[in-house]
Formats: sequence, C-alpha cells, structure tokens
Amino acid sequence: MVKIKKIGEIAEVKGGKRLPKGIALVEKRNNHPYLRVVDFSDGTIDESKLLYVPDKIFPKIARYTISSNDIYISIAGTVGLVGIVPKYLDGAGLTENAAKICNLSNTVNQKYLTYYLKSNEGQAAIRSLTVGSTQPKLALFRIKDIEFPTPPISEQNSIASILSALDDKIENNKKMNETLEEMARTIFKSWFVNFDPVQAKATGNTPAHMDTETASLFPNSFGDDGLPSGWKKIYLSDLTNIVYGKNLPTKQLVTSGYPVFGGNGVIGFHSEYLYEEPQVLVACRGAASGKVIRSLPFSFVTNNSLVIEITNQHLNRFFLELYLKDLTLEGFTTGSAQPQMTINNMDAVKLLYPTKEILNCFQTVVKPYFDKVFKNDEENKTLAELRDTLLPKLMSGEIRVKDAECEVEAAL
Repeated sequence: MVKIKKIGEIAEVKGGKRLPKGIALVEKRNNHPYLRVVDFSDGTIDESKLLYVPDKIFPKIARYTISSNDIYISIAGTVGLVGIVPKYLDGAGLTENAAKICNLSNTVNQKYLTYYLKSNEGQAAIRSLTVGSTQPKLALFRIKDIEFPTPPISEQNSIASILSALDDKIENNKKMNETLEEMARTIFKSWFVNFDPVQAKATGNTPAHMDTETASLFPNSFGDDGLPSGWKKIYLSDLTNIVYGKNLPTKQLVTSGYPVFGGNGVIGFHSEYLYEEPQVLVACRGAASGKVIRSLPFSFVTNNSLVIEITNQHLNRFFLELYLKDLTLEGFTTGSAQPQMTINNMDAVKLLYPTKEILNCFQTVVKPYFDKVFKNDEENKTLAELRDTLLPKLMSGEIRVKDAECEVEAAL
C-alpha cells in the first residue's frame, strides 16, 4: 500500500516578494534575475523576457529567492504552474504571485513531486484548493494540505527517470520548433521590418533568400510614409474581430478532452471546444498581459485571452502572429498593480498591410515551417499524454517500472 502524505509533512512552503513600491524591474542584465509568473513555462523558465532587480534594491528582497532544489508554483491569476528553476538561475528573486516548495525531505524526489503536481491528479488537487473566480488565488497554507502518494524513494527515482526521458524528447522537439519559428521570423523581418527585398530591388538585385518571381512582387521604391510604395498600415480592428475568450471556472476543467488555453498556454481540458482552427491569442490579464501565443486546433479559449479572429480574406495567421510578436504588445497594456490588455487597448494597434499577392506568397514560404512545428506539437501532445497516463499507474503500482520503460522506448 503506497503511503499518502501532505506537502506540509515533507517540505516548507514560502511565498515570493513584491518589489518595494515605486521600484521597477530593469531589462539590463545583472546578477539578480526576478522570476515572474509570465516566465514560468513548461516546467522550467522561459528566459526570453527575463527582467532584473536593480542592484541597490536586491538586498531588500534577498530573503525571497528560489533555489534549483525548490519547486515553484504560481498562486495568483494563472494558478498551478509548477516547475523547477535551472541551476544557473539559482538564487533568483521570486514574485509574490508564486510560492516555493523548499527544504524537501530526503524521502521525496524533487522531480517526482513536480511530476505529480503537474499531472492531471495534481492539478485537480490544486484547483480544489483555489479560491476566487475573477482573480483566483491559492493560499500558502492550502499548498501544505495537498496530498500525494509516496512510494519508496528508490521507486520515486525510477519513476522520475522514466518520465524525464519523455520530457527530454519533448524538450528536443520544442528546441526544433524554436529553430523553425526563428527561421520564419527571420524571413518575416527581412520582408516586413527591414524591407530588404525593396532595398535590393532599388539597387537592381534579387534578394538571396527568394526567387526572381517572388522578388518581382515587391515595389521598387518607398512612399512618403517610409513604407514600400503601395503598402499601408491599417488598424488591426479593421482586419480582425477582437473578442474575449469565454469564461470557464477552473472547477470545470477536466483531465482529458479539448485543450483549454488561458493567458499563458494550456491550463487543462474541457468537453467542448470554441475554435476548430488555431487562433492567434493575446493574454489580457495579469503578468502575462500582451503575450502573443497561438492555440491548437479544436481548442477552448478562456477570457484570460483575447482572440484575434481574422475577417480579412487576404490576411493569414502566420503573418498576423509574427507581426504582433514583433510589435511587443506589452507596451499597449494598462494598469500597474494588475496589468491588463483590453479590446480598447487593442483598438490602438495598427497592422502593416502589404499587397494580397505578397501576403499569399509569404504564407506559401513559411507554411512548411509551421507545418513541421504543428507535427512536433502533435508528437509532444502524444508524449505528454503517455507521461501523464503512466504517472498514476506507476504511483499506484498498476504498472511495473520495467513495463513502463518498454512503453517509453517504443514511443521514442
């Protein structure tokens, strides 16, 4: 019989710390990174937009740091994001919207507990202890009450090792996707930010990254507005329908079904979907406000995101997603204590609008990159489902470690 323990029995739970009033984080890198909920991603930390505590201010929050031996968990807004900080971020400051599970007993494997908290069962336990609908919150003392099965440490180590093999493959696919998206982003910037094709044509050259036929679609000169001749900027709302996702109480999330997107990615599953096709989403509440992501096919989108529904027949989501990401929408948010992105905020956003021929050509060029990304995403979904299916079976003893190892080897 596997023992059931509470987190409070095997670890301490401590909160993060808000910066002193009137003090802002800085972009310039120093030795004091500050981890926000928006930086929590896929069980680790997304470094792309890390901010830092000013050197003179850090001593005031130095007691509220997180170690690579801890487990982070978001406790406000987007509740239940769980993961481990990489070693090179050991000692980073931690937002007040998160907590750390620290000083773990040597009877518990850190990765094992993290996997449990990320699992369907763990997330269901977290949701059951979360209060508030408009601004969900998870109290520190409630985290201590979360129960989880604790087989012998040797078995925990084996389970963590098996599941880590699946996560390693998932991580490799994600890195491949980053490379593919960067390639698409490079083409986007060449065409629509740096206007390289136009510059090249003005000197009588064909850009090295495109054929003569494609290059012929670009104008030879610039207009008075600084844009290639014939191009213009149009309000985003004139080309799209900007709407909020639908309210979905966290208690209605289930462990399988259609993926549910919050402001920071998938937060669970639901029995119904809102959109058959992938949509471009903009986070509209909390620290993630202004972050641009895309949903998966047949997914539900909560009201923590704005959905940018394309209404113009020539606009495509590849161009739209890359343009909005390059625009850095965080600058359009309002509110300091609780940042938000509203439909009115988005009404101020203008979108570059080239000719329909160039938009169609761009879609043709970058679609293979995104098709591969989609294929990798689908594989990752399958691997994650296997991981999440194996976890409770391994914990309960329903499946033996050796049998699980065989399943994982076959999947990889």
